[in-house]
Amino acid sequence: MPTTTFSVIVPVYNVRVFLAECLDSVLSQAGDDVEVIAVDDRSTDGSADILRSYEHPALRTVLLPENVGLGRARNAGIEAARGEYLLFLDSDDVLADGAIDAIRARIEATGRPEVLHYDYARLYWDRGAVRNVKADLLRRGEALGVFTIDAFPGLLQNFNSAWNKAYRRDLVDRLGLRFLPGYYEDISWTMRVMLEARSIACLDRVCLLYRQRVSGSILRSRTDKHFDAFDQWTRVYEENDVAAHTPAVQAALYDYMLGQLRTVFDAGGRLPASSRRRWYRQMGAVARERKPDVVPPAHRGKRLRRAAAERDLWAVDRALDAVRAVPRRAELGAGRVRTAARAVAVPEAREEVARRVRFRSARKNAVDQSLVVFSAYWHRSVSCNPYAIYEELARRRPDLRLVWGLDPRLGGTAPDGVDVLDPRSDEYWLAVATAGTLVNNVNFEMTFQKRPGQRFLQTQHGTPLKSMGLDLHQYPQAAAGFTDFAGLLRRISQWDYLLSSNRFSTLVWERCMPGHYETLELGYPRNDVLVRGDDARALRVREQYGVADGQRVVLYAPTMRDGDDAFRSPWDLDRAASSLADDDVLLVRGHYLTTQDGPAARGRRVIDVRQHPSVEDLYLAADVLVTDYSSTMFDFANTGKPIVIYAPDYDEYRRTRGMYFELRDENAGVFTEDEGALHDALADRAALVAAAEGAAYRAFRDRFCEFDDGHAAERVVDLLFPSS
Repeated sequence: MPTTTFSVIVPVYNVRVFLAECLDSVLSQAGDDVEVIAVDDRSTDGSADILRSYEHPALRTVLLPENVGLGRARNAGIEAARGEYLLFLDSDDVLADGAIDAIRARIEATGRPEVLHYDYARLYWDRGAVRNVKADLLRRGEALGVFTIDAFPGLLQNFNSAWNKAYRRDLVDRLGLRFLPGYYEDISWTMRVMLEARSIACLDRVCLLYRQRVSGSILRSRTDKHFDAFDQWTRVYEENDVAAHTPAVQAALYDYMLGQLRTVFDAGGRLPASSRRRWYRQMGAVARERKPDVVPPAHRGKRLRRAAAERDLWAVDRALDAVRAVPRRAELGAGRVRTAARAVAVPEAREEVARRVRFRSARKNAVDQSLVVFSAYWHRSVSCNPYAIYEELARRRPDLRLVWGLDPRLGGTAPDGVDVLDPRSDEYWLAVATAGTLVNNVNFEMTFQKRPGQRFLQTQHGTPLKSMGLDLHQYPQAAAGFTDFAGLLRRISQWDYLLSSNRFSTLVWERCMPGHYETLELGYPRNDVLVRGDDARALRVREQYGVADGQRVVLYAPTMRDGDDAFRSPWDLDRAASSLADDDVLLVRGHYLTTQDGPAARGRRVIDVRQHPSVEDLYLAADVLVTDYSSTMFDFANTGKPIVIYAPDYDEYRRTRGMYFELRDENAGVFTEDEGALHDALADRAALVAAAEGAAYRAFRDRFCEFDDGHAAERVVDLLFPSS
């Protein structure tokens, strides 16, 4: 037996979100006879950095001099491989636990066949896995033992990808197999393997999890490159003696080819509208040219479709589509009737219907590229990253009209000179429907649907420590008030840009909030003032709250607890008022989504600042931050001032909400879990200063304030609103 039994070839291109999970899935089961060859196809997103971070004896990395595409990247892996068997694993997919051992055992049990065909499951965003719908073919194939395709032509009907098989290297060399460039490169490879292999075996086991990506797959791209499929099928018929196989094999191959071509045609997002007629005509020509003597059986609808394509009867095919759509249209009509009925009885439904009417009416107007609409925290305030961008834009581009959505019912106020619109008004919906650019740190109403010519900058409003987005699906207690993950994906689909302040956040956002947007690693504009400092703003806040010269300001900013919108301070504020030093003033800033009662009633030593319009002002005024799981710690670290983590419910919170890293081990200050330790930490001022000047604090800033340098707003405006 060769020293290396398996070479697992992993082509890598711009998959930073999924790459580590992919590599870990195979390296965790890589014994002495397994090598993993990662081929970096000139990634531009940091994937190469992830590859360099691995120090595993089984992993070898091939760096290509230029971007060559998936097929040629796999070819480079083949050239570097030393194993008796080749396996392909796309870098966004996952090798199932125990897969290598199962493949090895099946290969030995079947006498080392040229091809081992194993099963897969589709892996969805909620971590649910659905097994291949044609898994019965693997069960039948396993029962046959070792065979050729003529003995089991039905296996051609399984999903034939390069990654659901193990190939003996001498078969690859005998056939001179290499991948062609272009889309659908698996077709010519897998069909040649299946038609020419002298020994095939099956493994009735899920060995690979095929990730169903929301974005990033070429199969979801709208381009004429999908016509490469015709070239791939031409190669199949020209390089293989199809006529030498049984009529059943010829029929199965023909059926699989037409099914694959039809799938591309029916997938609405792949072909440009102007190319659909040409595809249909070419598909019909292929159907006529490759039609075998024995046509595979098919149900009536499929027969009609195939006959229409063969005769280039485009109108007939469209008519069949219309007939199939009738029940769906009836269902949609009934749904509209039910919605209207609910609107009569339910005030919230009436309001939603009214919003839709306003929005549809407003969409009749042209998009105005000189109009920019801002919002923050669901119209609660004029603040955060959107406001920092607004200020920079107002300074540099007076030719633009800048407006804000601000709901007067939520208590927020706007600085002088800011043009605000009530989100219930016709004026607001006209602005949202016609603005060339929209900027928000959350999402707009579900009613909003972005139009061609509009662009949406999602700025976010923090660095994720706790689980967010789709990752909340794993924590039902935390997501108790939110179950509309499909709605979240629809909202995300409208983002054009996502702002990030560090690479850590980038990877989290792109995984838990996947979409077609471009991530802008430019830093958080709201933190510019924290990096630069502003003594005058700090002094104004201290004077506003009666802080005397020489007093120390401790800012307490805990996050909310899931499922509870009341402010319930983990820190006993009465005890804090009596235990803090005489020269301490405690400013209490509850989460903006919580209700808050009474800190101000405890006297001038404990002051409620939840309604202060700018949290950045509070950061500037504070001498120390006390928080728990709030993203305030990441922003405040830009000031270089001491941070104390007070997390008395840490283990419970981590279990029910989930965290992206271990806060006990990685924080920028002093970590405490009981009130006595918190008071001791605040009392030891020298130790707090030393912690803020220490290596752990610097490492925290390097990781989480990576792109915050005081010029983020400038970069955003330069990129999105360049001066003409």
